[in-house]
This record gives sequence, C-alpha cells and structure tokens, in this order.
Amino acid sequence: MIGEPEFNWTRQFDVPTDIPITTTGDPQNNPLYLYRNMLAVGNIPVLGQNRFTLGIRPLDIGGKIGTEYVYPSSLEGLSTTLGIGNAIPPNVPNATDKTTLFRINAALLPAQGLIPAPIEGNYYRVIPAYRMTAQEFNWINRKTWGLCKKFS
Repeated sequence: MIGEPEFNWTRQFDVPTDIPITTTGDPQNNPLYLYRNMLAVGNIPVLGQNRFTLGIRPLDIGGKIGTEYVYPSSLEGLSTTLGIGNAIPPNVPNATDKTTLFRINAALLPAQGLIPAPIEGNYYRVIPAYRMTAQEFNWINRKTWGLCKKFS
C-alpha cells in the first residue's frame, strides 16, 4: 500500500525580500477609455437625460424609472465607444458642431459602482455593477462628471 507523502510543515521557505516595488501611477501603458460625444460647458459635460448629455434616460434602461431596479445582467446603460490609449475610435456617435468628445478611463468605473460591458465591436455600455434603482443608477452615472475628460 502506498502511503500519502509526508509534508514537513515546519520547513522554512526562502522568500526573497529584495524585490523592488515601483509604480508609475498608471498601471497600464495603453489604458482603455470609453468615449462619448456630449454637450459641454467649458470642460465639463452637461448633465441631463438625452443622448447628448451625461445621464441615464428611461429609454437606456428599458423604460425603468424611480425605484424600479436595474440589473447588471440586463446590459442596459449609458452608450459609449471603447478606445485604447490615445487613439480616438473613428465611430463615436453623435458628433456635431455642438458636442464635445469626452473620455473616461474604464478602470475608474468599478470604484463608482459601474462597469463597462461590451455589446458589439467597440460599442460598450456603462452598466450597474450591482442591482440598483433607476434613480440611483442615474445619480451614480452623473457623479462621474469629474472623471470625464475633454478630449479633442
């Protein structure tokens, strides 16, 4: 009969202690950005509930309003276009002479309770990271205005 191999639980492991830890402040060389054309006042996106503003329309979330719940599994949310690094995607919708191109680093969204969800190609939606009401989802999306950077 073959017994189980014995393991010496008291054995010391050599762990290197001279590994330098450095950071550049940007964990990615080519971060993922979500782009959206919006109306602006100066360098700040206008908040609202239409396709040219930062905010969720009932149409974006299946007609839900107020205290009705929005779920991550529905993949409903704010429409955006994915870009990598400083390359502007060629197909960002709603470009007019009155709109401004904004972008947000996708890595900043989870801390806000939001996640980027791929829909088709480089078309993404910003969706809730957990179940929340339509009102809360709209408020959280609008709260990201300070993270949106004018890009033009």
